[in-house]
Amino acid sequence: MKLAILDDYMKIALGSANWDGIRRRGVEITVFDTAFASVEDAAAKLAPFEMVNLLRERTHFNRALIERLPNLKFIAMTGRRAPSLDLAAATERRIVVSNTHGGEGAASTSEMAWTLLLAAARDLAKAERGVRAGRWHEGLRVGTVLEGRQLGVIGLGRLGSRVAGYGKAF
Repeated sequence: MKLAILDDYMKIALGSANWDGIRRRGVEITVFDTAFASVEDAAAKLAPFEMVNLLRERTHFNRALIERLPNLKFIAMTGRRAPSLDLAAATERRIVVSNTHGGEGAASTSEMAWTLLLAAARDLAKAERGVRAGRWHEGLRVGTVLEGRQLGVIGLGRLGSRVAGYGKAF
């Protein structure tokens, strides 16, 4: 079986976990980490695949594309909904569609936003590499002090409101 994963960050995930179990079951994994130029381009590249994992919704899986994917049997996606997926067209073709439930996604996403903000402010990635190389503080800048700074949040929906709430705590 052939699995296509559409995501610009997935190559990192493939390198950070052991995928041998799924590969031993005969699943060939291909990651597409750049946008397709057109429906024709997407159809040509995805035609051999039985399974597609939509992680970031950048490719519109409309009827025109779905009808050009003769081998497609399964679509997996993250989140509760995918506005870029024509569910009726997939259903008509008897393509199984699965998704993840929302669960605590808003909390974990907002907390990750703060984690990344703090890591960037303190240059944590560089510090971590230095510690692992035995250099401890060598070459590190002091970092950005957040005290007295202002936080700008664009959009105060479900995620933005949580991020703003964490900002009040800080």
